[in-house]
Amino acid sequence: PDVVLPPAVEPRDTENGTILSIQSDGSFYVRLTKNEDLLTALEKWIIANPNKCETVAEADVKPGLKCLVQILDDVWQRAVVQHTSEGKFKVFLVDHGITKDIPSSSVLQQSPDLTTFPKLALLCRMNSSDFAPQGWGPTLNPLIGTEV
Repeated sequence: PDVVLPPAVEPRDTENGTILSIQSDGSFYVRLTKNEDLLTALEKWIIANPNKCETVAEADVKPGLKCLVQILDDVWQRAVVQHTSEGKFKVFLVDHGITKDIPSSSVLQQSPDLTTFPKLALLCRMNSSDFAPQGWGPTLNPLIGTEV
């Protein structure tokens, strides 16, 4: 992929996006509508360049590792390892704003081309604590996938 700047929203700016996940602390992840083409380009690059990403031995997978993980047959997503345990890993999908448990056999090392590509899931918080009381996350889960 070409070099692109990380997605960002300036204070008081308005952007359209899709809610990807809602966290228990009231924060949430979105992907900006204007970045959907970047996601498509990224996914096409991963499919077209499987030989640039090498298998990682289970013993070499540590928290913080930037990797590709297999979510479905022939579907690989960029991730960061959060936790390791025998035979499986907890990873955060950086372009989708969600955490998944995956088997240890489903991990590839990211090529340098992919590590320079910006994360497409943006962590957001509401400005007003009155609007977002503590523990509101589960109440808003039905909004996941909604365009805002």
